Formats: sequence, structure tokens, C-alpha cells
Amino acid sequence: MCYVETHAGAGRYDLRNVNAQRSGEFRNGIERLWRTKDASATLTPYLDIVHALNPGNDLKSYPGSPLIARRLLREQDRMLLCERHPDEYAFLKMEFANDRQVAVHERDGYEAFKAFLPPKERRGLVLIDPPYEQRDEFECI
Repeated sequence: MCYVETHAGAGRYDLRNVNAQRSGEFRNGIERLWRTKDASATLTPYLDIVHALNPGNDLKSYPGSPLIARRLLREQDRMLLCERHPDEYAFLKMEFANDRQVAVHERDGYEAFKAFLPPKERRGLVLIDPPYEQRDEFECI
């Protein structure tokens, strides 16, 4: 299978960062799940990924979709990640620097997924989750 993500972001997010603290989104999401002792078995694989990124008891980092997807890839699968923002791309490139199953591209995700499809594996999954910063974001798809 080939996993393609059009707007991959940085890959992981520091929850101690000023922006994360200001928005506080994580407090009603992952922080509540992090503290739950009896989470549903359905959430166990997801929470295992979050815990692997945060050894110990403190929730410091949150895995973005690229890290979550990477943990779920099989040995024969590959991943193509696109990020156009230079800073986010640099973080993403470092995150997967030595990973032979992952290719990181600094390019427009909408253009890229058309170029990457169909994948040579003949099976694929495309995640399109743009930041919705542009007014015409829905028309791009």
C-alpha cells in the first residue's frame, strides 16, 4: 500500500510551545484521553502511539498524522508526504531522514497527489487535510 498525505505539516507537535498553549486545543482532546485510565480498547493503538512519543507521565508531544500513519505501515508499504511550508517541511524532513519507507516532498499537495496516483502498489490511501488558510481550499480538490 502507498499512503499519500497532501498537507503533512511538521509531523509532531510540541504541546509546550507558545502556540499550543495559547490555543489550548489539546486540553479538551488528547490531554483528556491521556489521563483516562479506562480508555476504550478501540483507542488503545492510537494511545500507544502517543505514549511511545511521550515516555514517562508527561504529555509533551503530539504525533501528527504522518507519525501515526508511519507506526501503522507494514514492512512492504511506503509513504509519500507533501508539505509546502518551508519550516514545516524542514521539521518533517528531519523526522523521517533515515526512513527508507518515507519520502518527503516540498511541494503543493494538490498537484502532488495527482502526480503520485495511481501508486505502483495498486493500493493506496490519500489523506487530504489542508490548513484551510486559503478561501478557495475546498475548490482545490
